[in-house]
Amino acid sequence: MKQIKLLSIVVFIMTLSCTNEDENNNNSENYNNSENYKVYKIKQTFSDDGSISITELNYKNDLLDFIKNIKNNEANITYLNYNSNGQISSIISDYGYEQTFTYTGNRITKETYLETGHDYINEFRYNTDGNVESKKHYENNVLTRELLYKYDNKNNMIEITELNSGYTSTSTQTFDNKKNPYLTFYPKELLVINQLNGENNVLASYQDETFVYEYNDKDYPTKQTIYESGNLESIVEFEYK
Repeated sequence: MKQIKLLSIVVFIMTLSCTNEDENNNNSENYNNSENYKVYKIKQTFSDDGSISITELNYKNDLLDFIKNIKNNEANITYLNYNSNGQISSIISDYGYEQTFTYTGNRITKETYLETGHDYINEFRYNTDGNVESKKHYENNVLTRELLYKYDNKNNMIEITELNSGYTSTSTQTFDNKKNPYLTFYPKELLVINQLNGENNVLASYQDETFVYEYNDKDYPTKQTIYESGNLESIVEFEYK
C-alpha cells in the first residue's frame, strides 16, 4: 500500500424515518472535533526507495478545502467541494480525477468516480447505528464485488467480508485505544463511507499490515510505522495545530 488511506483519496470517498434521522444526527456528533485540533501536514517516507511524500491539508471555514501532495518534486492538488448543507459534494484533482456523491437524506448512498476510460460506482447500505454495512462496487456498470462490514461499539471497523464472483473471504482488524487523527479533519460523510469514523487507530489490518504508533500528550498519533507481511513499508509523521 503506497499511500495511507488519506493519501489514497482518489479511491474514496437514506431512506429513514424521523426517528432514525435523529439517531444518525446524534451519531454524527462523534465526528466533531471539539478540540479544534487538526492535522495540517503528513510526511510519509517509503522504505523501498527512500522517497518522501509530503501532504499539506488546507482549510477554509473550518472545512478541509484542498489537499496538496508533493512527491519526487511533483505537486498534485485535490479540491473538495461542499453543498449548501456543508456536506461533501465532489472531489476534483488537477490530474483528471473526479468523484461525486449522491445523498439520500444525510447519508451518501452512491459515489461515482471517473478516470480515463473507466467509470466506477460504489453503492452503500447503512445499519441502524449509521455505519456502512454493505458496499457494492461497479466497474463500467458491472457489479464486481460486494463488501460487508462489522463494527465494535466505538465505530471501529473490525471485520470485512468480500463477496466476489462466488469467492468469499473474511478478515479482521484490531485497534489501539488512542484517538483517530482522521476525525480532526476529514468530512464526516467520507469518514463513514470509508470506515474511518472509528474512535481509534488500526494496529493490524485485513491487508496483512501492522502499525506501530507514537503519540502526543493529546493521545493522537505523531508517528505511524507501517509493516507489510512483517517488512517495513513506510513511516508516516503527523503534524497538528
